[in-house]
Formats: sequence, C-alpha cells, structure tokens
Amino acid sequence: MSQGKREAVLDAEVEPFLAGGFDGTSMDAAGRAGVSKTTVDAHFGDKVELFHAVAERGPAVPGLLANHGRRGGPSSRAD
Repeated sequence: MSQGKREAVLDAEVEPFLAGGFDGTSMDAAGRAGVSKTTVDAHFGDKVELFHAVAERGPAVPGLLANHGRRGGPSSRAD
C-alpha cells in the first residue's frame, strides 16, 4: 500500500472510531477512504490492527486508546 493510501485510510477512520468506539464503527474503511478493501486488508489485516494504527497516530486522536474501553473497544492489543 502506498503511504498516501495508508494515510487516507487512517484519516478516514479517526472520526468513526472517536464517535462510535471500536464496536460502534463499521468496517467500511475502504469506502470511507476511497480505496479497495484488498488494499486495507493487505496493510492492516483486521479491525483491531486498524484501530491501533489510528490510535497510535498520537496527538491527532487524543484519548482514543484511553477511552476505548468505555465504548467497547479491545482491552489489549494482541501481538
């Protein structure tokens, strides 16, 4: 995945994850970012990995990891 497409996916997912938390966000990252589902799957693998990639962006998404438990997000990252 090109860096531009990766950033487009991450940018597109900030608001849905902040608004709906992990469980409240549909897995339509490809549609929101304007890329193919294959592109999203190839880089992020699954919703948990995408969630953590969005959260790890730092100050752009303050509190996402801190608040995800209250909204039904994953309690820990499985490596």
